[in-house]
Amino acid sequence: MEIALAPLAGTLVLDGRQIAPAAAFLRLDVFSGGAVPEGPILPKPPAWFAFALGAVLSMPGIRVFNRLMSSFQGVKIADLCLAARIGLPVPETLVSNSLAEAERFLERNSGAIAKPVNGGGYSKPLSECLDPALAVDGCLPLPAFLQEGLSYPEYRVYRVGRTWHVFRIESEMTDYRADPAARMRAVPISEPPVGALKPALAAMADALGLDFCAFDLKTRPSTGELCFLEVNSGPMFAAHDHASGGRLTESIICELVGRTD
Repeated sequence: MEIALAPLAGTLVLDGRQIAPAAAFLRLDVFSGGAVPEGPILPKPPAWFAFALGAVLSMPGIRVFNRLMSSFQGVKIADLCLAARIGLPVPETLVSNSLAEAERFLERNSGAIAKPVNGGGYSKPLSECLDPALAVDGCLPLPAFLQEGLSYPEYRVYRVGRTWHVFRIESEMTDYRADPAARMRAVPISEPPVGALKPALAAMADALGLDFCAFDLKTRPSTGELCFLEVNSGPMFAAHDHASGGRLTESIICELVGRTD
């Protein structure tokens, strides 16, 4: 099955045909055994459910149960669309398992990257991910985010209740988390270009009900503007806390115990 979702344009292509579902019923089956039901079904890996859920949530016209359920927060496709609606710049994005679509995307974006649609993995250059040996009938095993290549500096912006912590990051690698030599330092939330985005970041966090979260932003080289990559409700923070001299952990503790000093 070949799929391609352009979440910002609201278009969904299935096996070469653009579709516009009026309604969808989604359920993650975690208990079924070896029996395979009749009719078309999505493969079992969680990335496929993340794709289906993200596709439905990114298209408001699709009727689906529990659309406003809080546990849907953190669906990366839907978060990207919310960021765009709020006014944050976002990178050109396609979600697909099609080898041909990925190759066309790379032609338009020579520095494009690929990353897991449900998170849990590093971003990699798209050019390193297009292995025809992994494709069956032109389809790769899992859908992935394909995004235009952005450059450093990258910023990690933490919201901890009423306080904000910002870290400027430089690296020679696509994903700084894989780079032991990555450089990061704490900067004020007012520092350009982050400061101008604070109202939109706060609005997005409020819309998602997040008073502890981390936004990842990266630079579009052609304009210098910061683009939203994702928001995490349970972010890793040890390296950033170290770079802040422990101030990030101190803010977390103060917020939880109600201290204001």
